[in-house]
Amino acid sequence: MFGALITLLSVVSPIKLISPGAVLIMGPMSKKTSGKIALAGPLTNLILSILFLMFAYPLNPFSKIVTMLGAAFNAWIALFNLIPLGMLDGSKVSGWNKKVWGIVFITSLALTIFTFSELGLF
Repeated sequence: MFGALITLLSVVSPIKLISPGAVLIMGPMSKKTSGKIALAGPLTNLILSILFLMFAYPLNPFSKIVTMLGAAFNAWIALFNLIPLGMLDGSKVSGWNKKVWGIVFITSLALTIFTFSELGLF
């Protein structure tokens, strides 16, 4: 309820505070289907992070910082969502295929470390 209240407040606020997202599935589903659906979110964040990185380097210093922040934020969100606990996507992906989870998790960890270090946050 607290998250819903913050979201409601951010609708009328000029600053976006939170943008929630959840996938609820009704009925029976295999681990494979559930894992693939859960993988879509982190993969989207990784693709966005890589796209931000591709556009970061030929830009002026201010634009580079903005695009690096976009890359770092998306890499970190992917990493966070891939934690294999509770309702996070990582538990569904690792329950389906540990090798796929490991590859995507290591990729998001590497991107997070790289982008945060480029921003001087590590």
